[in-house]
Amino acid sequence: MTRPAGMSDATEVIDETMPIAAVVDRGRPAAAAADVSNGRSRFTRLVFLDVIRAVAAPLVMYDHFVSFWNGYDAPSPVVTGIDTLLRQPLRIEQDFGFFGVALFFLVSGFVVTHRATREGAGEFVVKRLLRIYPVLIVVVLFVSIPGVRELVFAGNLVKQITGFTILTNMTLANYVLIPQVVLVGVGWTLAIEVMFYVVLILMMPLLKRWVWAALCVEIAIAWAAIEFARDFGASFFLVAVSLGYLPLLLLGQICWAVWRQQIPLWSAGVFGTAAWLIYTWNGTRDMGRPDDGYGNTAALALLIFILLLIAEPRLRPTRVVSFIADRSYSIYLLHGVIAFPMMTLLRPILPPVLAIVCGVAVTMIAVELSFRGIERPAQKLARRLVRRRAPARSPA
Repeated sequence: MTRPAGMSDATEVIDETMPIAAVVDRGRPAAAAADVSNGRSRFTRLVFLDVIRAVAAPLVMYDHFVSFWNGYDAPSPVVTGIDTLLRQPLRIEQDFGFFGVALFFLVSGFVVTHRATREGAGEFVVKRLLRIYPVLIVVVLFVSIPGVRELVFAGNLVKQITGFTILTNMTLANYVLIPQVVLVGVGWTLAIEVMFYVVLILMMPLLKRWVWAALCVEIAIAWAAIEFARDFGASFFLVAVSLGYLPLLLLGQICWAVWRQQIPLWSAGVFGTAAWLIYTWNGTRDMGRPDDGYGNTAALALLIFILLLIAEPRLRPTRVVSFIADRSYSIYLLHGVIAFPMMTLLRPILPPVLAIVCGVAVTMIAVELSFRGIERPAQKLARRLVRRRAPARSPA
């Protein structure tokens, strides 16, 4: 949606912005619906979540563009200044890329939990699959084209792309297989999202009745995955590496539970502490985190998330924020496979600033095509499929 979201039909808002947007009644954390018109419940889209998505996607882009710029002889004075004033003092991991990812994880924990408590398992699966996979499949096919992959991977060219490689990348199964062949660099976060969806499906009966019990089980799952990561073979270890980020999504879920008055604040403190300890403990287990920057970065992301959640009643939607937020998923997936080939081609003839500007421009054109041609149609298809599955209701 290009316009600021006001009071909108709940189904439309959910399907157009999931999994990282929310449809809950703003300013009313209780379970009551905000309004009922023509027999259909109406809710308000939370502005703070759009603000976070509109910031998180460009931060991930910035991280990757910095790595491109660093390939030139002269470092950027802007990047150097940002590093000196912000990134290094705050010990932000990477160039704000993981900060953006942590924000996305917190938002997903908040939003997708909300949907899991209001949808049946079938509806939940249909909507999540058609949200995640259509754009991912197109991106994987695009990267698999000879010529494109040479530009995308540059010196780290994938030597052989087979039908099996393409299939496993389309399904995200490549993140639990040895050897790992990765065609879409940001896909690792989607694998974590899908694992979170699976956990939520298993937890649905508890989430809809006793949120505290679901949190206990979910925290236990995260702990067990890390504790026994090396006990069941290489593929399980890869699953455990992904589940090591589950506590970040659970922190978003805990914020949702407090916001919806599903658990008291003191209980949120207990669960939040447990989730945080597991997340930081994982950083000491030699499971892909080279330093404690992942903890500092996630802590800052959580602080900003909570502050914006508290400020939600004072926030107002804007067209720019809504525009970027609605397209954040396509921005996230496409910038690496669109901007980088373009910038690589332009690198010999343009200075880095102009190469990046051209890369961003072409990426946003592709993002708009993706949003209008893939995301929206997939969401409409999800709505139709859900309606067909829904049992007929007798007249009141």
